[in-house]
Amino acid sequence: MELVLVAVLVVLLVGGFVWWRREQAAREARSLADVRADAQRWYERLGGQVMNLHGDEPAVRQALVDAAERYNAAGGQLEQARTVNQYRLARETALEGLAYARAARVALGLDPGPELPPLAAAEGAGELTKERQVQVQGQTFSAGPQPGRDTPYYYPGGRVQ
Repeated sequence: MELVLVAVLVVLLVGGFVWWRREQAAREARSLADVRADAQRWYERLGGQVMNLHGDEPAVRQALVDAAERYNAAGGQLEQARTVNQYRLARETALEGLAYARAARVALGLDPGPELPPLAAAEGAGELTKERQVQVQGQTFSAGPQPGRDTPYYYPGGRVQ
């Protein structure tokens, strides 16, 4: 009788462990699917912006080139992603591209659209409030709060010290 009770207890413990592992795997799969869907959503939104915006101003062209680069990079990341962290990186790349597309819309005089979630790379970053110039390896670069002929550069990330 004791042997039967021990056998039943072992079967229950093994069955409980198997059930727990399956539930854990299902939870992880749902979490991965959610993160993938979120990254895919931002990627598709970026694709719509890249395909539909055009302009001849240097600030617009530069912002659109940068947005297109992020679109291509995010697509490659999404295709290769297998983990939650990899999908989050693809999402961040797509959001960077959308920040560039947003800058292009501002330069075109269009509504920039809804606010984007903050970029992880821009955490703790400041904001340009006036025109600035910097020299790097003998070249002078200008940046400002509004894109223009003299300020064609826009960077959504970085840190202000």
